[in-house]
Amino acid sequence: MKIHKKTWLALLWLLGITLVVLHGTNEIIEFSKGKAKSTLDLNHNLQVFSEITEHKSREVIKRIELSSRLLAKQTDLINLMKRREAPSDAELSDYSQLLKSTHSQISVITTIEGEILYRSSKNFSLIQNNSLSHRPLFNRTNRQGFAWDIYYDIASEQPSLLSSILVKEGDHPVGQIVIAHDITWFPLLKIRNTELLLVNKHYLAGFHFLTNTTEKVRLELTNTELFKTPSGKPLKNLEAFQPDKILKLSPNREFNIPYYQLDGAIHEKALLSEAPISDRWSLLFMIPIDQEIDILYKEISETLTNMLLILVVCAVLHKFIAYHFRIRELTFTDELTKLNNRQHYNLFVPPRLHLHDREKIQHFGLMIIDVDKFKSVNDTYGHAIGDLVLKALAEHLKAYCRESDLVYRFGGEEFVIITEGDNLEQLEAFANRLRELASQIEIIKEHIPEGITISIGISLRQPKEPLTELFKRTDNFLYKAKQNGRNRVEVG
Repeated sequence: MKIHKKTWLALLWLLGITLVVLHGTNEIIEFSKGKAKSTLDLNHNLQVFSEITEHKSREVIKRIELSSRLLAKQTDLINLMKRREAPSDAELSDYSQLLKSTHSQISVITTIEGEILYRSSKNFSLIQNNSLSHRPLFNRTNRQGFAWDIYYDIASEQPSLLSSILVKEGDHPVGQIVIAHDITWFPLLKIRNTELLLVNKHYLAGFHFLTNTTEKVRLELTNTELFKTPSGKPLKNLEAFQPDKILKLSPNREFNIPYYQLDGAIHEKALLSEAPISDRWSLLFMIPIDQEIDILYKEISETLTNMLLILVVCAVLHKFIAYHFRIRELTFTDELTKLNNRQHYNLFVPPRLHLHDREKIQHFGLMIIDVDKFKSVNDTYGHAIGDLVLKALAEHLKAYCRESDLVYRFGGEEFVIITEGDNLEQLEAFANRLRELASQIEIIKEHIPEGITISIGISLRQPKEPLTELFKRTDNFLYKAKQNGRNRVEVG
């Protein structure tokens, strides 16, 4: 079965587009699965980190409260406060074991009236005019007995976790102890590829814990629900806070993944989760997803590249197939009439003889057609009209022949038709019809009013008869048709 050029090209592009669609669909499915899994894993990690932080915060605060209450029950401290005497460093060191579990140290000791009996140099910025500068903590201690909060230590420019315990003798308050606790348990929660921000919800300012240092940052929020309703009163000491950098947070979305854009941070795209530490402070976990977003872009780029590569291969094959058919056309097609030529005849007709010898083909027929007095056409009307006659006759023969018939121009005004299956009577009838209709071709009659006539010789191949003998025998019948007056069919 002969497959035409357009069929080959249609099949090629159908295959190419099918491969592109299948590849694209598969990549979209895999991309969606990977994206969903990655997002779920990251959000799960954030949730776990927040839960761990809240749990650890409660544990730390319980230990701080326990050690503070034990410290407040020490008789020596109570007597010192009653006598308004400042404890020595040696006396305070005796209480270090109580504070060891929370990595803490006594920062301030006051009488119940607020007179300072002891203050540490580390937290000297907490003292102004020889009194506690953080009245909210002191007032909460008076009311509740135990209080704690996080403060910005102006002297060290670091966050401080302070607790305050009201010391009583029986039911009578005698003084207050303010304890400073190591806040490093926050960054200790840091997990690889996860950054931490300790943020004051009133001032939107805080501390960015890095590997080897801590940055002071101030947040600028855009269209976000973070810290909408902070509780507690602002701490005035943060008014002196001078940030190292400004972080601009705004919600964004790529590949249907919601995240925060962090302008000014090392990683500009991150998932955020809040773990409340107190009524004023929260710990923000930031999982950078710059790399994940870049991977998704890379996957899409690779998918599009692969799809484009398939189309490029199809385009190259298209050119190759078109070139193949063009070479084939130039090799096996007559340039003027677009019919098969002698090269095609010599290559493709002999194999059919073998099929005829094996009785796979019945009635192998050969017709040789010649335009009568064609030389006079060229001499009278010119070669351009002669070429027009040949092209019009070629279209006429092709139109009335079957798909299985092979139609050739053998050169000059001579044409050949190879047929299968028709006996001599059928071939003769077919040839006479071609002859009669040839004289009525309209485009020829427009230039040659009397039209043209053709002569035809017909033969059926004998078993085992060589192609050259068949052609010679048929050509003799054509010659006979010419001798007998032209415009006729001779059969043998």
